[in-house]
Amino acid sequence: MNYCADCYCAFDGDVCPVCGTDRVRKVNDGDFCFLTERDSIESDICDGALRANGIQCVTMPGLSGIEMSFAVPAFRRRLYVPFGQLMQAINVLKEAERLESEKTKSRLTENADKLKINDRLLKKIKHVFALKSDEEVRSYCLGVINKATRIEEDGMISGCPYGGHYIFCHAPEAVLTLNSVTFEILSIRAEKK
Repeated sequence: MNYCADCYCAFDGDVCPVCGTDRVRKVNDGDFCFLTERDSIESDICDGALRANGIQCVTMPGLSGIEMSFAVPAFRRRLYVPFGQLMQAINVLKEAERLESEKTKSRLTENADKLKINDRLLKKIKHVFALKSDEEVRSYCLGVINKATRIEEDGMISGCPYGGHYIFCHAPEAVLTLNSVTFEILSIRAEKK
């Protein structure tokens, strides 16, 4: 594998897939490689999970050049780990995301009685998914939550007075979006087959 010192990227081939340079060298186990970019809270959680598993981690502000020149606060951070620990770091983050997804799914199913759907969305769901009753819609939405292979909480809902975040439930047949505080279903879309 080769390494681009400008992009902190390890890759197969002779040209960096990020910047296109051919000034690359063989990767060493100690070369820091880009792992992920997250918001500041998530990056702290990831950093803690990596360090708890004995993986060295460096975080850097995720800013563009223009943002840096205007001294914009960094809301996103990039995480880097040594190449020798890259695969282990990827697996640690995947497991942490799986556990967080299961925790969120459990919280949603425990609060299934609190799920709310506004009338306009209810009508749309009935039409799009060919459902007849309000109860069928509710059961379908609960099914999407239960079948979700990935659930992620991301981004604050700007219009929510309670400080809710978006929860995205990714199931094979649909993606459901909810408010993390009010448990209101905000949208649902069918996955393309």
